[in-house]
Amino acid sequence: MSSFMRKDALAGIFLMAVALFFGVAGRDLAIGRIAEMGPGFIPLTLAAVMFAIGAVMTLTAVRAANAPALTIPAGAVRVLPLIFLAVLAFVLLLQLLGYVLACAAMVTIASLASPQARRREVAISAVVLSVLSALAFVTLLGLPMPLWPEALL
Repeated sequence: MSSFMRKDALAGIFLMAVALFFGVAGRDLAIGRIAEMGPGFIPLTLAAVMFAIGAVMTLTAVRAANAPALTIPAGAVRVLPLIFLAVLAFVLLLQLLGYVLACAAMVTIASLASPQARRREVAISAVVLSVLSALAFVTLLGLPMPLWPEALL
């Protein structure tokens, strides 16, 4: 089992899983043909290429004779779920709290993934990133997202 558990093999499996997810998600979109591409052409093509790259990575890693086994540090297990939770919180809070507060919540939750994060630095980062990204995406690009909660307006 340890010969299979390599970083490259796991990365390849992850790429294949992501490719399958996007391939299944885009299966209902019209593909079209090269001269007249449909909305599903690029996503499905990229998913196929990503799957192929993941398969090559996995097979290469499994065949490698002297590759070191994967060891995951004890604190690293919580990083990925916290980043996922941060993005999920942003998505769920966007309409309820507005862009600025949802972005601040996302930065705050994501900072929990780092044991070196300090409260003051996290607060400053949350404010700066929320304001600058709100200026870029909502004000300059005009994306239709509420900046603040409806109750404040």
